[in-house]
Amino acid sequence: MLLVVGWGLGIWGTVLRGAVHEVTGTYVERVDAAVILVRHDAVPALDMKPMELMAFPLASPALLDRAGLARGDRVRLIVRQAPEGLVVTRFDRLAH
Repeated sequence: MLLVVGWGLGIWGTVLRGAVHEVTGTYVERVDAAVILVRHDAVPALDMKPMELMAFPLASPALLDRAGLARGDRVRLIVRQAPEGLVVTRFDRLAH
């Protein structure tokens, strides 16, 4: 019973907050306080081909402030599908 309730809450959370996906790529630059540019790899789950540049809004500017990224750093973005598009909720610097 607990498993069924947990599964149901998980599905409900996905519906309310949007699906979550992983995107890997190379950090290019910060456009403004809450938007970054990334050269990303293919994202099969989103049917996206690799892109030279894509702007990703951040859920919070503090995400980038804490990270200390430099141009060319490889990153893994955790993005959530929101009504306005994909929003970065977390990211990690990857080893080169």
